Amino acid sequence: MAWHQDYSYWTRTQPVAHLSCWIGLDDATSEIYYAQLVAEESTRTVMAALRSVVEKKGWFSSVYSDRASHFFRTPKAGQPVDTRQVTEVGRAMRDLGIRMIPAYSPQARGRSERSFGTWQGRLPQELRLKNSHTPEEANAFLNAHYIGEFNRKFMVAAAETGAVALAYVKRAVEPPVAAVVEVDVWATSAKAE
Repeated sequence: MAWHQDYSYWTRTQPVAHLSCWIGLDDATSEIYYAQLVAEESTRTVMAALRSVVEKKGWFSSVYSDRASHFFRTPKAGQPVDTRQVTEVGRAMRDLGIRMIPAYSPQARGRSERSFGTWQGRLPQELRLKNSHTPEEANAFLNAHYIGEFNRKFMVAAAETGAVALAYVKRAVEPPVAAVVEVDVWATSAKAE
């Protein structure tokens, strides 16, 4: 799964002014696994998003993301990430066996920016037409209608067949992961047995 985020500067119209739109998408198919408008980009919103994806799609092996400070520590802007120092998200992903891959290539940014361009062109009008007047209404619309419609129109077939995620079962974990996640934690069937 490729994970991309964007600050939703395009939602400066009411009611979702100055919110961030977090989107989790499959890099191979462009299928949207998760989308949510949030008040701020934070470790908590990242972890909630990752949990949602695992609950809906299953356990994935890696997250390909931008190099935002939620995901990686980068001592100097524009320089490589410091793999010796992990963020809370990085620590939780490591403890859960999910590999973090920092995006460096312009091609990766291009894929996410093309997807966001479509979102930026369509979502504000859709929210207006559906009379979504609050962030809660906007998120309900995203989950009940927009993501499915978007996937039907823009998802493509993967070049290879097979499962991209494994089923999960809930299990308890020790802090700090439980403290960061503040939700049930995920595991593959194989890890839980």
